[in-house]
Amino acid sequence: MKEENLLWYRQPAANWNEALPIGNGRLGGMIFGTIQKEQIQLNEDSVWYGGYRDRNNPEAITYLPKIRSLILNGEIKKAESLMVSALSGIPQGMRTYQTLGELNLIMEDHESYDSETAHYQRKLDLSKALHTVTYEMNGYHYSREAFSTYADNIMVVKLTTDDPKGLTFATLLKRGKIYDYSKKTGEASVMIGGGLGKDGLDYGLMIQVSQEGGKTEFIGDRIVVRGAESAIILVNGITTFRCDDVEAYLRDSMKRVSSKSYEELLDAHIQDYRKLYDRVELDIAGDERNRTIPTDQRLKALSDACEENKDNGLFVLYFNYGRYLLISSSRPGCLPANLQGLWNKDLQPAWDSKYTININTEMNYWPAEVCNLAECHEPLFDLIRRMQPHGQITAKKMYGCRGFVAHHNTDLWADPAVQDWWVPGSYWVMGAAWLCTHLYAHYEYSRDLNFLREYYPIMKDAALFFMDFLIEHNGYLMTCPSVSPENTYILPSGESGANSVGVTMDNQILRDLFTDCVKAGELLGEEQEC
Repeated sequence: MKEENLLWYRQPAANWNEALPIGNGRLGGMIFGTIQKEQIQLNEDSVWYGGYRDRNNPEAITYLPKIRSLILNGEIKKAESLMVSALSGIPQGMRTYQTLGELNLIMEDHESYDSETAHYQRKLDLSKALHTVTYEMNGYHYSREAFSTYADNIMVVKLTTDDPKGLTFATLLKRGKIYDYSKKTGEASVMIGGGLGKDGLDYGLMIQVSQEGGKTEFIGDRIVVRGAESAIILVNGITTFRCDDVEAYLRDSMKRVSSKSYEELLDAHIQDYRKLYDRVELDIAGDERNRTIPTDQRLKALSDACEENKDNGLFVLYFNYGRYLLISSSRPGCLPANLQGLWNKDLQPAWDSKYTININTEMNYWPAEVCNLAECHEPLFDLIRRMQPHGQITAKKMYGCRGFVAHHNTDLWADPAVQDWWVPGSYWVMGAAWLCTHLYAHYEYSRDLNFLREYYPIMKDAALFFMDFLIEHNGYLMTCPSVSPENTYILPSGESGANSVGVTMDNQILRDLFTDCVKAGELLGEEQEC
């Protein structure tokens, strides 16, 4: 195994940020790797709180001329104050991405052991998308493997030991204290689940345990395994975003996968994953000594910024980790990678872990085409398609414009309305425009005219909005209000603010979008419209 494909450590994760991620695009986990209690925080990409709402502010179209007048007159504070009232969504917040839950494997006979005395290692093999923990206890070897497979659409965990006393552990499923039920669903299967708020989805999380040797029993809502040579835990979760009956879906998935051996599941997973991962290889000559050092120590040495700590292989590892994360959080048929990819431990995460489309979503997908991962781009295209009809309503209601528009965030429901009342970012109308440049970028790499023919109407609809929205000022067509996200400025008069007219970022995005539309129209033989 090349070290540029391996993250490895000599101690368990001390917190969530140190845990290692696995995912199949839809179902993900953050693995802590502790000896006494293996902890896997779980996510399913459609676990979002609440349903769709039309949040478009009906006052926007009335006050837009006044806002523009104030901006053009340099009265920025007055304009921004009016924008907060007249343009903000009602209610102001979109929906929130949430954790699916957590699986704990409580190792009842491991209380006195720690990573130093147990020759502990935890690894994430990027070339196989396989997480491994190994350690020793009383001279015997213990191993845990975990992967989330796209091939079989499930997560698999395997525990083994050569200790003649076998494995003894108990399972615990939870979602903090926020779930409606926990129930036995089979001889060695348990499920938790509930609802995700008013007008929201229902969700379920299920595990099923099988073992070689020893015995299994239920105590309360826990599955207890004693004296096993090995054990396999199947993990799956789903919401009614994808199925009508979550329990029936999860039972069927367990039944289907249980007919296969662990080796069959792992082999299918690795073969499927490598079809994507093995397409690109980066090599940078560096110091071979560093490849035998744990990843955290390599990072620490590099931070000292000394020439003797040169570690080009670490940059290759970083590049490979980025490809791994995209493959693991964005596969065909799944939702796009959100603000945290797929992995989120909270019910109320930072920035709601939404799709932040004023930079973060675009950044997630910059490697897609250049790293020959075009399939991983597809979930973003699906989201853009779902945004279009909502964005047409927003364009008409808020701005009196044709076409479709989106602001700086969207969510599971493809909500395009203004998110929050944050003056340096919320009132930005370029979200759909920037996302649509990804459509033409995909064509440039694929030369797939059928794809371009399918998505050209969406690109054109995003451009059409600006044919109505742009205002003429000083001989130019400009966006107004206009904002360079998270930036502020000071006028010669001393007036400061964030919103303005015709900022450079808007011009760059529109130049790309309009150029892409013209090129696409010519390729497809479409007449251009004004």
